[in-house]
Amino acid sequence: RIAETLHARPELSAMFGSYQKETLPTNFYSIYKNLLHHYTHQVSAPDAATFCGGYGAVRCSVFRELGGFDETQGALEDIEFGYRMYRAGHRILLDKTLQFTHAKKYTLLDLIRSDVLNRSIPWTRLMLRRRIFRNDLNTQTNNVLSVVFVGLIAAMLPLLFVTRASVLVLLVAAVGLVVLNLPFYAFVFRERGVFFTLATVAMNWFNYFYSGIGLLLGLVAFVLERVQRGRTKGARR
Repeated sequence: RIAETLHARPELSAMFGSYQKETLPTNFYSIYKNLLHHYTHQVSAPDAATFCGGYGAVRCSVFRELGGFDETQGALEDIEFGYRMYRAGHRILLDKTLQFTHAKKYTLLDLIRSDVLNRSIPWTRLMLRRRIFRNDLNTQTNNVLSVVFVGLIAAMLPLLFVTRASVLVLLVAAVGLVVLNLPFYAFVFRERGVFFTLATVAMNWFNYFYSGIGLLLGLVAFVLERVQRGRTKGARR
């Protein structure tokens, strides 16, 4: 299907598919993450700004033209390559009907480590470095706002017994989180029922919390990188 699509649509330089709903591991964290990936792909725009190397294809000519993957990239080398394709004017297709099983098993610690070290931090640096801010995939507006709301909740919790205003802010942020993520929660409810959905809501909020920390660390890393680069240039002069 990939070969047929690329043959029929010469304007495409690359394409990739979607996680399917089912996965082989049976523990909660693996199923939760798989459903989140599946849902994210299914609601994202087919005209993508990046690439997923796990189940995608790139035309050889384009891959060679852009120098392939960046071997210095510790994580998200496919995302980084996709950004380069996008900035160079190449079209990338997300085919939501082309679905694959990713048999990835997660524990809670694995999930946190993966999301912070291999996603939030490097993805933030990539977006800032490439100056690509798209309402798409994991950087959709509802995800960004959810990180803000979770940050507000974390900031207000220590102030609950200090000021009444903190209670109001906390409630507004909690309602905002539910509203922003309600379509995903409804999807999980249809697939897995009420108890799995309740666990998903708790995990999803925690996910936003530690991903927000990763985002801040990525921002700090980017600033330090720019400062160091500026010093290096100044020393050369």
